[in-house]
Amino acid sequence: MIDIEKKAHDAALTAQALVDKVCPILAGQPPETSGGALAQLVAMWIAAHHPEIRSEILADWMILVQKLMPVVAKELFRRDGFPRLQ
Repeated sequence: MIDIEKKAHDAALTAQALVDKVCPILAGQPPETSGGALAQLVAMWIAAHHPEIRSEILADWMILVQKLMPVVAKELFRRDGFPRLQ
């Protein structure tokens, strides 16, 4: 494995471990509560970058989120299908 690929793989494993710790904390919270908490965490993460690159960081992060959504949705709703709109 190339060094860059290994770093990406290691980062993905570390990120998944963190997700596994955070999910139980957010589980059962109303969407506006969990969404608000996640928005604040993302804002904190982006604010930690230099102001001149924050827009680029946000845009790159949104691309990643859009790529992850179909994979995550398939896993979340594999048994019961998607929830109904109310």
